[in-house]
Amino acid sequence: MRLTRTSSIWTLIALAICLTSTVKGQTNSCVPPTQFKQASLLVEAAGITWKNNGSAQEWIVAWGPAGIPPDNMTLRSNTFEPHFIVPLSNAQSQTEAYVKSICGMSSSDWVGPISLSDLSSCANLPLAYSINDTICGAAKVLLEEPNHENVIWWYAGLPRAYDHSLLTDSVQSSTTYWMMATKENGNDQRIGPDYGSQQGGYVNFNNSQVITVMDTILLDSTTLISDAAVSGSIRLLNISGNIVYQERSFFLDSDGEHRIPIRFPLLPGRYRLQVLPNPGGGRLFRSSTPQHYPYVLPGLLSVDSTSIGIINRYYYAFNLSVKSLCTGQIAPAHITVGQQPYSGPDVRDSLCLRDSLFILNDLLPNLPLSSGGYWTRKGMSNPITTLDLSVFSPGDHLHLQYITQGTMHCSDTAEYNIQFYDCKIGLTENQKDA
Repeated sequence: MRLTRTSSIWTLIALAICLTSTVKGQTNSCVPPTQFKQASLLVEAAGITWKNNGSAQEWIVAWGPAGIPPDNMTLRSNTFEPHFIVPLSNAQSQTEAYVKSICGMSSSDWVGPISLSDLSSCANLPLAYSINDTICGAAKVLLEEPNHENVIWWYAGLPRAYDHSLLTDSVQSSTTYWMMATKENGNDQRIGPDYGSQQGGYVNFNNSQVITVMDTILLDSTTLISDAAVSGSIRLLNISGNIVYQERSFFLDSDGEHRIPIRFPLLPGRYRLQVLPNPGGGRLFRSSTPQHYPYVLPGLLSVDSTSIGIINRYYYAFNLSVKSLCTGQIAPAHITVGQQPYSGPDVRDSLCLRDSLFILNDLLPNLPLSSGGYWTRKGMSNPITTLDLSVFSPGDHLHLQYITQGTMHCSDTAEYNIQFYDCKIGLTENQKDA
């Protein structure tokens, strides 16, 4: 994109020209675009879009201070798509924009002006600190951002949650999730078709829209319309059809419009948004007339409606709402998975008192115990291998622990509660006395 800036003298000359809101260009068969508007607010930039009504495959966008005719604006750019991102970082006053079609050697009239606005930059983004946690064996893990700030949690290049915490799937091996420091910037921007503009009726459907994301956004909410109570779920898939993020369940307890929070974070990429109503309830709204799709929010996303099932019926989630997300520092949240061994069950046992040493391993049950175990008295750390039975009295109790070590300091402990009793005189003792 080639940008030039007018000099101050040209600015003064331009400001002296009498202006009108409709500016004439060449008169020919080149059709000017329609529905020219600002479609998205970005940080120090504005996304604009328009509809091509003719055969043009190229357009010129011009922008500058309010009141300057487009032919005098030297900030301009050619584009081959019916949308454009206008930089506003150097704007000293209200900025206006124009657009016209290019048809070979000719061009249409200018369309405009429209006034542009932007978002301020996000200052003082929260810091995302690295998290290291060790679990023993496969388990779900609750990861929490230390400052309790909302962050984007993602794994393997796909966003998983927008929250201060993340409950992971079952972790089978050492795994690294990522936290992206994030801050909402600006208000909701509604996109997609409006229920009030629809024609058609109700039908059960599997809604599917392809969302192409060019920036980091929060898919905030959507409107569902039913003719009776209905329940179902909303889910986000990647372009291959795999679920990216946990489903959001919904229950509409009456007919009418219902706003459903979604809160799906979207990193750049392509996704499918699906609405899956449960059978036996009300019917969700469908449109029998096509919208102007793909609908483009420059710098944020585009949405393609797809027709599923019955031909020439178009399926939508209505009034999708997105928020811009400023993103900052990325930090890892690493989970180390250790192997948990097996030390056997807790045991209550008894030993008779003799004037001799007892080998503790004789207490171990005939179970497939993990190797590398050791004995210790409960509350003490020194390993022991034998007991001197002569120091105990009948009725004494002894609490022992049998501990086996796995990997990453994962261990398993079996407790042995031993009660001592007086030995009865038997054959062996009589022979010794004799």
